Amino acid sequence: MGYKLFILAMLFMASDSVADELGQSYLDELQSTQTGVFYASCKTKDGQAILAFPIGEKQGMFIERVDGNVVNSANVSWDNGKARVSEALGGVASIVRVNSLVSQLLNLPFKLLTSIQIKKILDSIPQRKCIEQSLR
Repeated sequence: MGYKLFILAMLFMASDSVADELGQSYLDELQSTQTGVFYASCKTKDGQAILAFPIGEKQGMFIERVDGNVVNSANVSWDNGKARVSEALGGVASIVRVNSLVSQLLNLPFKLLTSIQIKKILDSIPQRKCIEQSLR
């Protein structure tokens, strides 16, 4: 589990191309440990939002992509039957937005991917749209 948190932390500090490489490393690690993933995704105004939970884990990852690049991510964990978002990038507006997207993703159907199929997450084309909130 520690490697996942390290990779997520590195995503926060990385440029888009490095973030994509680290995102691939995260998926590679899940694949190499033969860990399947439950995930949900939706279209955003500029790209897509993805929420993924490895099978058997209470901690997952929120990833936002625009033009194929990771632009935001956050840890999402289950605590007393509720999702808790932590370590989202940005200020108050960004954190509110990520929480809103995560809440919407949790209400969508999740798909199961085996470890062999796991990289399909980044190539998935969401069928549903998320409503993006603004503080304005």
